Amino acid sequence: MRPSQFNDHFKVFPYRCDFADGRTNNGGIDLTREPHRIAEISEANDFPELFKFISEMNARESPFMTLGCEAGEDDGFFAGYIEFSFKSERVANDVDFISRLDEKFYEWCFHQSPEMERAARSALAWEYSTFLYHGTSERLNVAFYYRALHQQAAGNLLDCVRQYLLNVFSCPP
Repeated sequence: MRPSQFNDHFKVFPYRCDFADGRTNNGGIDLTREPHRIAEISEANDFPELFKFISEMNARESPFMTLGCEAGEDDGFFAGYIEFSFKSERVANDVDFISRLDEKFYEWCFHQSPEMERAARSALAWEYSTFLYHGTSERLNVAFYYRALHQQAAGNLLDCVRQYLLNVFSCPP
């Protein structure tokens, strides 16, 4: 995984809503602190696999927290992204560990089936960048971008990443 080459305005989490110039950004919501606000994530309203991904990644027992997402039709495909980080500041700043997360995922996919690994590599792109958690703690966030033929295929892809992160993957001690 490479550092992000894209310099966006996302530097502090949580962040405010942005509806300027036709945007539909409901803001960054810290679901680890306010899990009841998950219904405000409009992208997940009609995308059950995204809802499940976000819900389980932010669960009390999960080492993760989600930071942002997008999902929808894009030029004849169903595409989007999910940004997440680690609840542990130490893990969230372990660049060597984080930079290998995508390759570990692809290795796991290959062990499931070589076709699964090829499909995942062709449908996903991973990167990481820095942000300030509640304006005080600098951390790395991981983003993966997905692109599929339709929403069901994108949902299967999100289920695969969720399964790996929550049931196979292990954080450093």
